Amino acid sequence: MDSLDEMPSHRKGDYTEVVVLAELKRRGIPVSKPIGDNERYDLVVEADQKFWTLQVKTGSYRDDGINFRGVSQHTNASGNTYKSYDGDVDFFAVYCHELGSMYLVPEEEVGSNMFLRTAEPSQRHRNINWAEEYEFDRNWPPDETTGSSDDVSTVVDMLDERGITIHKPVTRETYQLLLEADDGTRYRTAVEHGTINGGRIRFDPTCAVAGPDAIDLVLVYSTELDTLHLVRRDEYNTAISLRVAAPEQWNRDINWAEEYEFDARWPDVVE
Repeated sequence: MDSLDEMPSHRKGDYTEVVVLAELKRRGIPVSKPIGDNERYDLVVEADQKFWTLQVKTGSYRDDGINFRGVSQHTNASGNTYKSYDGDVDFFAVYCHELGSMYLVPEEEVGSNMFLRTAEPSQRHRNINWAEEYEFDRNWPPDETTGSSDDVSTVVDMLDERGITIHKPVTRETYQLLLEADDGTRYRTAVEHGTINGGRIRFDPTCAVAGPDAIDLVLVYSTELDTLHLVRRDEYNTAISLRVAAPEQWNRDINWAEEYEFDARWPDVVE
């Protein structure tokens, strides 16, 4: 049998798909395969009566990390052409043969390539994609009520820069982080992605399903502003938005974003 490095790319892809299929079946996950080659996804998986499409990718281990392509490659008379999977798949199922590890990566987080780091770099920066954040068993079944792994990784780095003690749950919880204050008190914290719309930072309030008895704090990260805001879970019922621009009509109930900035509230807001 040829070694993995000696396999043609199409055979390596087929082999990785067989391994991923076996890993999914070993976990008791229902899996279906499309008939023919007309679909851009490789597998359909099911959990909690919901279905997700997977594109299987081989992850190559090098330079203390796992690299994989986020595009498909085709060869024609003009040479190699590449096409993204934008909107065609839900997740990449990435298998690294060298490490015997499998990862689940949302399609929208991947460009033409993605590098999942397994060891600390010589120089740390904010936008590291840590392999452990994408480990399959840590992310299955997909959780549609919390921020993406990329947002969580960014928030962790921002908190680490501030010297805040952070814990990550090893089981699936309603929260994603435990923040520890100087007095040792820990706060169950959800991470949400904030978007700018109509002069406000808005975020998906679905974590409101988990009330103040399950979540203490919500951290809202805005990519556009590169800002982090802190909201106590008991400060709202179903939704809240943080205003960054003055409205046409003033009212006393405005939640000004600057008043919710993380550095302005931590740790006083929880005391």
